[in-house]
Amino acid sequence: MTLTMTANAQITKQFESATKITLNSTGYIKEMDNVAGYYALYRFDKADKTNDMYKLELMDDNCNSVKTVDIIEQRNSRLLEMVFNGKAFVLTFYHPNKREMQFLTYDKSGKKLGSKVFDDLSRMELMRIDQQLKSDEETGNVTIFPLSENGFVQMSMLKNDKYGYILNGYDNTFKQIWKFGSDPNSEMIEMADIVYSSSKYVVANVVKKKNLMSGNGDGFLIAVDATNGKKIFEYPLKEKSSEMSAINVLVNEAEGKFQVVGEYYAPGEDMLKSKSKGMYVLVLNASGQKQILSNISWDGDVKKVIKGQMDEDDKDELPRVFVHSVYQSPDGGIVAIGEQYKKTVSGLGVAGAVLSKGQSGASQMTIKNMVVMEFDKDFKIKNYPVIEKKKTRCPLPAGAGYLSSAALAMYIKSLGGFDFKFASTDNRNRYFAIFQDSDRKQSDGEKADLMLGVIMYEDLKISTNKFAINSTATNIWIHPAKPGYVNIVEYYKKKKTLTSRIEKVNYL
Repeated sequence: MTLTMTANAQITKQFESATKITLNSTGYIKEMDNVAGYYALYRFDKADKTNDMYKLELMDDNCNSVKTVDIIEQRNSRLLEMVFNGKAFVLTFYHPNKREMQFLTYDKSGKKLGSKVFDDLSRMELMRIDQQLKSDEETGNVTIFPLSENGFVQMSMLKNDKYGYILNGYDNTFKQIWKFGSDPNSEMIEMADIVYSSSKYVVANVVKKKNLMSGNGDGFLIAVDATNGKKIFEYPLKEKSSEMSAINVLVNEAEGKFQVVGEYYAPGEDMLKSKSKGMYVLVLNASGQKQILSNISWDGDVKKVIKGQMDEDDKDELPRVFVHSVYQSPDGGIVAIGEQYKKTVSGLGVAGAVLSKGQSGASQMTIKNMVVMEFDKDFKIKNYPVIEKKKTRCPLPAGAGYLSSAALAMYIKSLGGFDFKFASTDNRNRYFAIFQDSDRKQSDGEKADLMLGVIMYEDLKISTNKFAINSTATNIWIHPAKPGYVNIVEYYKKKKTLTSRIEKVNYL
């Protein structure tokens, strides 16, 4: 397969006076499995002496403006999250002066649907928000997820006898339709992360521990009915031979199967500090009963199929893999698109830690190559091609060196630190994964500011290619587009300019 991109964009839409834009405030609008348009939310200017003006720009599939929605928010409000479920947007703002959260919903025509304010946030929830704001708002959605087109599910941390969690189901007007959470009388601290959501299921990775300072605790995978909030099953992520953590879940809703991908550790190991032994694929039925558990060790199984694709510095210890997307292959197996990562020491971080008497971070996350993991119908690994790309590095906060690479990978994902952009399928049943590759050279030797890579899976075969995007933008976001195109959103901080364009991509 060869892949080329046209020299000039087909359509470019430019928005001026964009004073602030965040990681998750641009995206695409999908209708009947097709991309029908795009959206962008940015802070525009002061509305008056006490309020700021935000603009929600709605565009068609050619980036032509359809409607601009003006949103007035209190001065110093911070946009925490923005999520689109196919029918409605939910915008989450935090008001620092009042220590409250506000949720606003709009339909894709720009009509306001609902609004809700929470002013009784728990101390743990305020701590979480504080950590998010310290990252300069460059975070993805971490607490609210779509229930397909039916609404949203939002996760909060609350104070019971001990700290717990609650999952709240809302419709598109942000009216609460159900809630599910930890037992208020539980003697354990319980924390949850949503790993899958749809109109039928919400799946969360839950950790229960005696106190905040104890080890990794006991992990569970909990499935909840997305229509009424009732628990379907709670599966313990622990075997006699291993401790387990869940990274990604693929749900075959037609067959009622949950396919879980994660890492496993030696029995009794603290997963926050220890190195994993390998990855696993776990298949549960609709009642949460185990059907298949396949362990894939780094040193044994992976090294057998990786062959000569290891970097010299990886021969003693393979980089871990963060699984971004899982695809059901036609032969009954699965294909997992992942990205290698490794916790390393930063020279500048060490110097900073010395000068600041240990108050700054000395560790960093090194993001390495893309990986395609092919599993057969028995979920044994059969192929492990590595797609090379330039290493990128993400500095870690003070104290992060005491956490495991797996725990830190989830943090890096929320910051948008990985190079994976999105995965999609087309009407020919081809599966695509798009990733970023910075500062690579084109085939003709000319330097490109940015390369985009594509991994295509078709007829049980994998093919890859890369193409150049020349840009001087401060930030770039890549989204799916109509067939044959990709959507590129660029933000120029000094010029306060936001552009959205589509580029034609030819697969030959």
